[in-house]
Amino acid sequence: MFQREKPTGFSLCCFVLFVLLFISTELSYGQSKNTEIYHNALNGNFSQNTAITRDFAKNRINSDIATPALISATIEAFLKATQKKIANAANLTGGILDSNEITTYDRIFAYSAKSLLNALEEDYLSALYTSLKAYTSLKQHIKHQSCIEPEIVALSKIFNTVYKKIPSNYWFLLNMAGIDTLTFEKIQPCSVSKYPGLVTTIGIVQQTLKEKDTLKTNQNTPAIGHLLAAAYYIKKQQPGSAEKHLNLIDSSGNQPTAQFYYRGVMHLTMGRYSKAKWYFNKYLFLQQKGRYIKSALLRKKWIAVLQNRPYQQLNKAIESRGTTYTFSDRQALKEYATAYNPALLEVRICFDGGRYEDALQVLTTIKPQNLSPERVSEFYYRKARVYQQLQDYKQALEAYEKLMGTPNTGNYFHKKAMLERGKILMQIGEIDAATKSLNEVKNISSNMYSKVFEQEAALLLEEIENSQE
Repeated sequence: MFQREKPTGFSLCCFVLFVLLFISTELSYGQSKNTEIYHNALNGNFSQNTAITRDFAKNRINSDIATPALISATIEAFLKATQKKIANAANLTGGILDSNEITTYDRIFAYSAKSLLNALEEDYLSALYTSLKAYTSLKQHIKHQSCIEPEIVALSKIFNTVYKKIPSNYWFLLNMAGIDTLTFEKIQPCSVSKYPGLVTTIGIVQQTLKEKDTLKTNQNTPAIGHLLAAAYYIKKQQPGSAEKHLNLIDSSGNQPTAQFYYRGVMHLTMGRYSKAKWYFNKYLFLQQKGRYIKSALLRKKWIAVLQNRPYQQLNKAIESRGTTYTFSDRQALKEYATAYNPALLEVRICFDGGRYEDALQVLTTIKPQNLSPERVSEFYYRKARVYQQLQDYKQALEAYEKLMGTPNTGNYFHKKAMLERGKILMQIGEIDAATKSLNEVKNISSNMYSKVFEQEAALLLEEIENSQE
């Protein structure tokens, strides 16, 4: 039995990652055509599916391949993040949900696709509500099956993982949707998996939601699966592990294009600036619009700052090119005008790559008295973050205290510092002090990521409250 535990917290980032992998095809329909569409989508080759999805938009497609065509369009919308691709996927979603021939299997993935599109538009409440409809359809589907498709079992685990993380102020939505648990006591999983690559990829999403230290993949893992694994390891400051997965993606066909962005980020955090610039340039050449354009340009600017080269044209490009559907692109748009200190920027890059000792070495070369007030705040922030990762909590807390003694110029350093201070105090068992620090987060001004920090602080406070019950 898979049981949904009591919710303890909720991450919108994990939620978006969760809906990304609703990338299945209808098993009961024309398997040959579905397998082709599925293979193309999971390996980022969308051009071969374009004609099919275009015909479906004109109501000329056989309903047997409606769901795989929709999923292909939805993955493409997510990876490219242009208004045109998002609108195309939204039209396909509406067409399927309005169809009289829709099955519960179709409905699962149509609502899942709609949920992802809501999340791309930052309408997270609608995304959550629509995902509940997908969950309800999934429960209905299970009731009428002699055996459960392996990908449905894997998908059910993801639902249970996500919903148990929803904080108490969202429980009313679960109650409205009748969400309790998905059980498989009487119905067994089907013994044969027609799409093993799909099951493996959904499994990767499940592992990331569980925040596993090591992700398990196999010979059936497609390019999108390895791309997700690479993104996960980069986020966890493990570029070496990300590189292993990126190297398993065939780059000769330039698909999926996002691999080149992640290759650039990976090389950047490992200090390989020339290679990073080359991959960012390749990504920007292949992806003229949409996702990660601003983020790639910002990182090219970082390299220019470190190499003492002009970057004014990059500033203009960041402002005018690309979209802001992703956190990285929104971050780039907010901070591109920053007057970076090269040494502190290098510390930041070392930190992002998990090279904490290298970051400390660079910090020793910086004299705070020679920095502007804002850069002094950044100095103590970077120093505290490095010591925190090295689990030297005494020095981390001392650096945070020094940071809080500097003027708050509106950047995120003070607000984030109070949040991280609360985390450290939780780890060392000083719960009252941690509670006070986390409550203070909402009172500190910041012109970046304010809601994100406040949400994380609220979730940690809820975790403390639950642990004391």
